[in-house]
Amino acid sequence: MPKDHETDAERILLFLAENRDQAFEAIEIADNTDLDENSVRPVLDRLRSSGLVRQEESTWRIGTLERVRDAFAFHSTVQSLNERVGYEDREEWLAAAAESDTDDE
Repeated sequence: MPKDHETDAERILLFLAENRDQAFEAIEIADNTDLDENSVRPVLDRLRSSGLVRQEESTWRIGTLERVRDAFAFHSTVQSLNERVGYEDREEWLAAAAESDTDDE
């Protein structure tokens, strides 16, 4: 059963990594991750463009494990920093940037 905090991409990557000796069609990935197939396809496309999964005709498999490990390590680091120092607020960031621009004038 998926954890509530996992993103669709994490769920797909974990499933493919656990089954790295196999390739799956998108519908199979959807069924095994409890995701809607219409949600899985765009996520797979994004993961492919990042080199985290490979497409082989109509099937998908995990990309290189080193690349996937690096992505999870980066994600884990960002999560840890967010928990320690707080999440960035985009509106605050934009306001600070605008203030900095007016200070430079």
